[in-house]
Amino acid sequence: MRQPTNTASLNLLKTLLKIKINYVIDVGVQYSTPFLMSELPDAFHYLIEPVQLYHESIISNYSKSCISYELIKAAASDNEGVLNQHLQSLDGSGKITHSQLLPEEITSLDGLIEIVKTPVITLDTAFANLQNYIVKIDVDGIEEKIIDGGARTISNALVVFLESPVSKLSSRVRLLESLGMRLFDITDICYYHNQLQQVDLVFVNNRVVSSDLDFHPFKKFESIDWSAWSKLS
Repeated sequence: MRQPTNTASLNLLKTLLKIKINYVIDVGVQYSTPFLMSELPDAFHYLIEPVQLYHESIISNYSKSCISYELIKAAASDNEGVLNQHLQSLDGSGKITHSQLLPEEITSLDGLIEIVKTPVITLDTAFANLQNYIVKIDVDGIEEKIIDGGARTISNALVVFLESPVSKLSSRVRLLESLGMRLFDITDICYYHNQLQQVDLVFVNNRVVSSDLDFHPFKKFESIDWSAWSKLS
């Protein structure tokens, strides 16, 4: 039975798409993104990570894995410029757990460790000419701004992986649907005290899949095969 993981979802999509994925746009890398590294080792990875603390590890991890990459030491948002990156430790460990990009310096934020001036790019400016690529966005809070600054990039992607808290799940599905994407999978389901808190949403481009019967199993197969129907238990 297929499991609801990013690795399993991407592995299936590589077969269904019938298109070679040449590039990965990875927004919010932290140390690395293992499922993209394992499933797309031959693609070129654009790694967008503004937090300097992670850069040395990123370079080491991707170089050791012999993956072609470019590390973009900037944040993505809806406008280019410079913002204040507020690095925070919200679990009391003293290690960076979250970051916020804000126009002004706010020294009263909980768990504030440091404020760093950070260059900001938009996806549409940075990736105007790519073809056959996927996008992953995992930035803890400003996903909508990144999508606003990358609407063309998103609408031309083959696949988009987008992290979402439960509170924004429906709005983010509608946002991606407005850009021509279709929800394909819900993966990496996270519970906190046994209650659903966060998932990853996996989208495919309608332009690619609308007429491909492999993405429409109820149309592809004339009768229902109950042995092919599965659910987690």
